[in-house]
Amino acid sequence: MLAGRADVNGNALGRSGSAVGAVVCAMAMFAAPLARADPPDLTIPVTNPGPGVGLLGKIVVHAINTGLGKNATGSTGFTPSVGDGTLGAAALGSGETGFDWLQIVTGQPAAEDPDFGPTPHVDPSLTRNGRPNPLSNGQPWYLHGRFLPPLTATFLPFSDLPRGLAVGDTISFDTYLVSFFPDNQYDVLAGFSWSDTETARGQPNTIAFHEITDFSPAYQQLVHSYGTTGWTYHVFDSGGSGMPEPEAWWLMITGIAGVGAWTRRVRAGIEALEARRGGPQPGAQTAFGTAQSPQISRLS
Repeated sequence: MLAGRADVNGNALGRSGSAVGAVVCAMAMFAAPLARADPPDLTIPVTNPGPGVGLLGKIVVHAINTGLGKNATGSTGFTPSVGDGTLGAAALGSGETGFDWLQIVTGQPAAEDPDFGPTPHVDPSLTRNGRPNPLSNGQPWYLHGRFLPPLTATFLPFSDLPRGLAVGDTISFDTYLVSFFPDNQYDVLAGFSWSDTETARGQPNTIAFHEITDFSPAYQQLVHSYGTTGWTYHVFDSGGSGMPEPEAWWLMITGIAGVGAWTRRVRAGIEALEARRGGPQPGAQTAFGTAQSPQISRLS
């Protein structure tokens, strides 16, 4: 789609993968500072929706000049609050294997319809102009592949800088934090709806966003039919399984085994999750040393 991406540090990347910060700096050198009343950051609590619901962390949605992402005043993304604060700890605490984002384009300029197909559709779309979209990696998830941070990271960034809009054009999205189970199942933990309107050339765009609490069957079908992956929406057993809350789960580990055993178990658990999803990028620095194994696939 029109979307830009973010690297594992949350720095915004443009459509071609090059940083857009130089463009912004160049504009600032030749023009007076541009004033705009940014919407205040939106904070969304993230809970485990399964039996034994507990707080997993929070999402912060932060507007920048041309979309959502990271700048000097804040970042958009998910921050875990379970155990040692890593993505792996939150995944272990909720009985899942990892996290990513799902973005659905809900409205786009008419001129974009022939390129990417009618809305709603997953961003990035599988095809563009009838050909494979280079931004798609065959999975419906936004960061899947080289943009996804390791499970030892303490932040899951989100960044999108829609580009190519004409003055007055608006593009809109529903964006969800998703978690994964084995056997190509996923769950939706929280979400927000947002839009980007091209205000005028050389002016910051108008960004609006709000929390959303629904995930429609139509969206579930979009995910399931994306490529050949066959992802299915995870339905929890309403009868419950007596699973303790994530906070209690961590207290049991630390209380029974002590701090040293807790550290070893967290390390082993995170390494097991990394192995399941193919491991971090070769040479990536993690909390437990330098990763050596190549990343082959997100989930088995």
